[in-house]
Amino acid sequence: MIMAPRPETGRTVAAFADFLHISGCRGKVAILNSHFEGAHDDAINVHGTHLRIIDQPAPNQVLVRFMHGQSYGFDAFFPGDVIDFVRSSSLTVYARYTVKTVDFINPREILLTLEQTVEDYIETGDVIENETWTPEVEIRNNYFARVPTCGILVSTRREVRT
Repeated sequence: MIMAPRPETGRTVAAFADFLHISGCRGKVAILNSHFEGAHDDAINVHGTHLRIIDQPAPNQVLVRFMHGQSYGFDAFFPGDVIDFVRSSSLTVYARYTVKTVDFINPREILLTLEQTVEDYIETGDVIENETWTPEVEIRNNYFARVPTCGILVSTRREVRT
């Protein structure tokens, strides 16, 4: 794969943001033998999706909200998924639960009913991440040029090989 400005254009930038932005995926992401030149942000960005906990209507339920203006309205959870409760101030996982049912309230809000009762230590601003939907990542033998940011930005709890 080649992601770069065509030489005959004289341009130095080929994208106004990330070349590859991968969020909320599972399995294995492999990016091999590619050429990345002239991204305006990261060449490769792989991460999960954190949704803010906005309510707890029942002991085994949480209402969560997509907070990013460009990332919402997709199926982020399925019955049987394992979710982590994360302290927003430190990104530390403090609890883990299993999803029983998923109810879409609107494109930004989802009601999750869990297999277990949620303990009483949710703090304002805390988030959840779907641990089931975090990928293993392999990035090898790639060329990077004219990337003003990280080049590679990966946050996953699974194995990352470069």
